[in-house]
Amino acid sequence: MQYVVMKTMLMKGLHSLPADGMLRDENIRFFSMDREMNRRETAMIKRAEDMVKLYNEHMRGGDGTVEIIRYLEPEEFNGNAKMIAKLVLKPGCSIGEHTHEGEEEIICIAKGNAEYNDNGTMVTLHEGDSCVCLGGQTHGIRNASDTENLEAFAVILLY
Repeated sequence: MQYVVMKTMLMKGLHSLPADGMLRDENIRFFSMDREMNRRETAMIKRAEDMVKLYNEHMRGGDGTVEIIRYLEPEEFNGNAKMIAKLVLKPGCSIGEHTHEGEEEIICIAKGNAEYNDNGTMVTLHEGDSCVCLGGQTHGIRNASDTENLEAFAVILLY
């Protein structure tokens, strides 16, 4: 947090924190934005309670309901990404097989085990594993556990 504050202060021409080094305003969300370029110049803080939660039933033809926690919305950052989110799949839940066109998806398994369809080849992914589905490729994912949720970090990058 102090790094973010120091960066912001330097951008504003301030060169030191208060003597005790403590940030007083706990409600800071956005620091500054260059409006001419519509480009974020300094860091943004987004609290968990402010993140959008979506529930997608039978996502891409899969089973069950996928919980999608969108860490950031596309208008909140400068990069060319469609989605930055955590996916939660309960036992028996899946995202059906689908193809990415003009985009690619990176998935990192944060918790649990997954059955991953990599262009028709089934592989098991474990906590800490990652995979990428490039443009024109096909994939799908299923929670491999009967008792625990699968949690994955997913980023969809646009070309």
